[in-house]
Amino acid sequence: MYPFNVNVSIIEPGMFKTNIAQWSDLEPQINATWQRQNAEIREQYGEEWFQKLKSVTADSLDTKSSSNIRWVTGAMEHALTSIKPRIRYVIGWDAKLFWVPMSLLPAEIADYIMLKLLPLPKCAKDQEN
Repeated sequence: MYPFNVNVSIIEPGMFKTNIAQWSDLEPQINATWQRQNAEIREQYGEEWFQKLKSVTADSLDTKSSSNIRWVTGAMEHALTSIKPRIRYVIGWDAKLFWVPMSLLPAEIADYIMLKLLPLPKCAKDQEN
């Protein structure tokens, strides 16, 4: 867009507490998605995995999300009204210290880190044994 004198900014927020990311609204959708899976898929992943994944997700939304959405709206306002807007707005400590660095790592390393943070499906545990 540069040849047309149009500035493009990327706004990359981390986790923020908003109406779109409330556990009370997400949990029924997650449960419904799980129930729509066929029995073979649910067996391969296991109920224990599903419950742990829900717990990790709820904890992340509850404890690791910022309620200060002004950081996001401030970045949007700056990008729209500034004479020289930034190319990239990384907003929130989780985005700055975790998600952006993770995106720069080789896929194998990023996968390994996520493997340590998220529960293993039952079928993956069975392969380890």
